[in-house]
Amino acid sequence: MDDEDENPFEWYRGSEFTGRYGFSKDAVMNVILPLIRVRLDHWNNRGLPVPPQLHVLMGLRFYRTVTGDLRGLSQPTVSRCIRRVCIALASLLNEFVGFAETQQEQHHNIQLFHNIRGMPGVGALIDGVLIPIGSPGGEIAEIFRCRKGYFAIYVLAAVGPRGEFLHVDVRNPGLVHDQTCLDRSALRRIFEDGLVEGMN
Repeated sequence: MDDEDENPFEWYRGSEFTGRYGFSKDAVMNVILPLIRVRLDHWNNRGLPVPPQLHVLMGLRFYRTVTGDLRGLSQPTVSRCIRRVCIALASLLNEFVGFAETQQEQHHNIQLFHNIRGMPGVGALIDGVLIPIGSPGGEIAEIFRCRKGYFAIYVLAAVGPRGEFLHVDVRNPGLVHDQTCLDRSALRRIFEDGLVEGMN
């Protein structure tokens, strides 16, 4: 393993690090890592355990490029590390993703949207994106091939005025149309039932 792979925190300068991993060194070490470190720590030193901070960097790099490219580690090791990071982050979903719970917070979001772009009565913005994946194979593979010709899953998200995620739905394969994804999601019920201010 060369110097670059041993410690990316030292190898990459601030902007290079952020460009490569999508977050600053400070955000990785002081925000993301403390949230999931306990789920990544090894309880023994059998073999050559990968440190939690490298787990996180492999996960972040994978999310940005669909490759976990820390050279010097085997592909199965990288895959295991990325899987552990994904599971650790997913376990925190309900802590960090959700609509404002009080009417006061909802009204505050509506006011922030109005202040930002002059959009009255808006409580969230919704969009979808196709995330490329490898072919899942088997009989269902083609339902993951999107209209652009590659295999993907469709991610539907609602965000608030500070860029915070309010809702995320990753259940649909790439072939499914945007409107169908919205119709199938809990967002539709939230909108129709007026459960959130600015959404009816």
